[in-house]
Amino acid sequence: EQIEEILKTSPEPNAEEWHICDHEGFGKLGPDRYDDIEGVCKIAEAIDKWGDVYEAACDVLYGTDTDPDSLDDCVYSTGYSRSSDSCMSAKAQWAYDQCEEMFGEQAVRFFGHAVDWDDIADQLVRDDSRHFFESDDGTLYIIDCDQYR
Repeated sequence: EQIEEILKTSPEPNAEEWHICDHEGFGKLGPDRYDDIEGVCKIAEAIDKWGDVYEAACDVLYGTDTDPDSLDDCVYSTGYSRSSDSCMSAKAQWAYDQCEEMFGEQAVRFFGHAVDWDDIADQLVRDDSRHFFESDDGTLYIIDCDQYR
């Protein structure tokens, strides 16, 4: 509707064509010039809500056909973030704590310096349906493809 209103004010008589020329802020999800405006708005709203997490979800789910309304069911924060006072990444710290919960503090401390905790994290989600993503603000997310509807 807004586009139609703008076209009515065009100095060109009977203006009816439009296309998208600027897609700053869309990252690699930028629309093509003749994409459906409703779809572009839906992507823009998802980017506003999810930020760079939406682009990561599109990478592992269905591209720009990924329904942003379904992300609440399949994308969740682990509660871990990059920390300047730790030598471990958020993913490594998550894995360390998961193993500590499964095997006990003593076992994890015994092997703690001898393992690659980032690799252990990948092994813990290695069913190809879950993926890690660390957002620009350092928050660690898991995208669970099996939960996507």
